Amino acid sequence: MYQAPTSVPVRKLLAAARKPKSKWTEELIASRIREGYGQGTGRHYKSWLTFRDLSSKGRASRFYSIKLDRQMVFFSDIELRVFLVAEFLAGFVDFWENYPLSRQATTAAARALRVRHPRYPNTQVPTVMTLDGVVTVVDEQGLFRRSVDSKQESDARTATVSNKLSIHARASQELGWPHARATEKSVSHQVAKTIMWIRAAVPHRASTPPFPGAFDIWPERFLSMLRDDIAVSPPQLTIARYCAAFDAEQQLQPGSAMTFLRILLWRKQLAIPLESDKASLLPLGVLFFPDPLEARLFKLAEEMRA
Repeated sequence: MYQAPTSVPVRKLLAAARKPKSKWTEELIASRIREGYGQGTGRHYKSWLTFRDLSSKGRASRFYSIKLDRQMVFFSDIELRVFLVAEFLAGFVDFWENYPLSRQATTAAARALRVRHPRYPNTQVPTVMTLDGVVTVVDEQGLFRRSVDSKQESDARTATVSNKLSIHARASQELGWPHARATEKSVSHQVAKTIMWIRAAVPHRASTPPFPGAFDIWPERFLSMLRDDIAVSPPQLTIARYCAAFDAEQQLQPGSAMTFLRILLWRKQLAIPLESDKASLLPLGVLFFPDPLEARLFKLAEEMRA
């Protein structure tokens, strides 16, 4: 079943607050490396940072990735929204949140930029600087990675944060990864909300279909009929009404066709304006069929994640 993003429960937050935050030392850093933090790929990647390591502005959350089949760790709503858009890409292959850059690379970047490299509070230990995310995507040209940092726009303007982002960008470029900066304006609440609505219907690897063909045969059958019906649909016919009529005509459980539709949107066989509010109440005619390349990339990325 779909799992919504969950804020850390209040009792756990209070318990964490009573515990001292991680006091960074060279020994702790070496221990984290030995234990595999900031390493791995796909469902085996392990975030460098944990909830005990730093406070967050916004909502710290654990979030289940359908495509990666693992719990993600985010420290702000902006980070989560950026991930939602990344995971929704047709060619999405992987995402490493809180990815640690080598201190050798960030120290060299700071020196080249003539800015001070950060240290952990009350220590002389150089900070292990982390990218908020590294996304891996496949397209018709092949596989590529891009790093991203997600900050409040007001924070990004401060000298301290701006210097950190500049170090991140330079170190990322040395790795061959273009670097992007995202703010609260980069991904709207509505786009994130629509993606959440779509992914709520997507089956997980261990999901059991409610009836035979619910995840494969029936979505394809629905798509075939939809192709013929969209062009002749009256403006007042909403997506919800069309889906309800399909369920009745095919003698399916109510809500089945809406599930098929969202599965098709997820698999890039169908598309909808993500900025639209209450998507199910939109006219059927707003749905459109994306470039077939999108569906092919979706399948290719799926094979690469397997």
